[in-house]
Amino acid sequence: MVMKGVLDRVWAAKLKEAEDVRPYTVWTDEERVSAAQRGEEEAFGQIISRYQGKIYSYVYRLTNHGEEATDITQDVFVKAYKHLQTVDTERKFSSWLYRIAHNES
Repeated sequence: MVMKGVLDRVWAAKLKEAEDVRPYTVWTDEERVSAAQRGEEEAFGQIISRYQGKIYSYVYRLTNHGEEATDITQDVFVKAYKHLQTVDTERKFSSWLYRIAHNES
């Protein structure tokens, strides 16, 4: 019976640990940015997945040119990656990203 109690506690601890680990797809932008700042490449990939279409649409509205909008969108994410360490996670990440898009356009 003692062994069963130990196993139950170990199992409960493992379940608790698993609850604390959430996939990037359900993280907030701030959590993704923090993870990307720590070098977790998948987190930055999720940022790109989340914003690529939105940034492209925004840049296209500013430039009215598809190929240019594609190039600028890529430049936006390159610049964001290079300067990711400067992001203040207390502020809204999307505003920072859209400002880069606006400036690049």
